[in-house]
Amino acid sequence: MKKMCRAAPAARVLLALAPLAGGVSAAAAAESTVYTCESESDVHYSVTVERAEDGSSIARIVPQSAYHTAARSAAETQTARAEPVASGFRFSSPGFTFSGKGEDVQLGFRDYPDGAPFRCTRKVAAGEGAEINQAGRSLGGRLRSGPGTEYPAAGSLAEGTPVKVIRNAGMRFNGYDWFEVMQSGSTAFQWGGILCWDGVPIDGMFGDCAATLSGG
Repeated sequence: MKKMCRAAPAARVLLALAPLAGGVSAAAAAESTVYTCESESDVHYSVTVERAEDGSSIARIVPQSAYHTAARSAAETQTARAEPVASGFRFSSPGFTFSGKGEDVQLGFRDYPDGAPFRCTRKVAAGEGAEINQAGRSLGGRLRSGPGTEYPAAGSLAEGTPVKVIRNAGMRFNGYDWFEVMQSGSTAFQWGGILCWDGVPIDGMFGDCAATLSGG
């Protein structure tokens, strides 16, 4: 198995993908919030809202998939400008609208105004997720250096490989959460849809290992 590594902060990864171009500069950015917006295709979208100390803000909308290189994601990134609203927030770019109020956050496409917008989930900052520290097993699949498919692969685990589930990373994708796991002394992240628990149930995972894996 390849050596696993910890994730770089999400904001740093996205800034590497999409260099700042006008609006809020890297030096002036006082706060950033990262969202992941799911779609029905292979492409999903990562949106970083950057707020400056002077109160101005922009949203950077980055398409990502298994087929997107960092260069392609950067080339297709759009910068959305804040628009005045009575409550919540709204950003607009030539191709997208990004809006929300409370936990209801959506990404819409200007080319498909009648289409249903994509639901977006805020990424929890590193260390913010709930600690678990329980036994589990992988159902087989890739590990990632961070909690999402946009992060580089960090090896893979065979079906039934025991892991220590360290924490819920606070990132949900296709109905399951991402988890930080430890195996052979190294840590990485794996999607809960290919993880199961041993003994105590863990919310956000596929199910009970005894019932899921052949032979228990």
